[in-house]
Amino acid sequence: MGTHARGISLLPMKHREGILFLLRRARVLEAEATGEPMYQLSVQQPSHYAAAAELVTATGGLPLALDQAGAYLDLFRTRRTALLQQRGEGAQNHPLPVSTTFALAVAAIAERHPAVRDFLRVCALLQPDAIPEELFC
Repeated sequence: MGTHARGISLLPMKHREGILFLLRRARVLEAEATGEPMYQLSVQQPSHYAAAAELVTATGGLPLALDQAGAYLDLFRTRRTALLQQRGEGAQNHPLPVSTTFALAVAAIAERHPAVRDFLRVCALLQPDAIPEELFC
């Protein structure tokens, strides 16, 4: 289980490599950018660099997580106002923890498709690396 269907490795990246990958994916840096533009960014916009470094640490350097985070960051940067307006009712009462967000998402999908809850419960019993990706495609 070394590569995701999109050709992205599932093995953790080194910290600097992860930061560069994330900044490229978020279109903060050019797709061909190397270490020098990343260094320039760290000097000129240290908060962007620090946020990317923190995100790499938080995701454990997992490329798929960084790919998705980078895509979201790009979308958020370009469509921030529209995205925030789509939060809907209850956004003020939305709990902060990711686990709560995940639980709410599972509950919502299970209402529409009850078998999803059972499927996720079975997956929770399995060793994560042993679950074939094809189950989710």
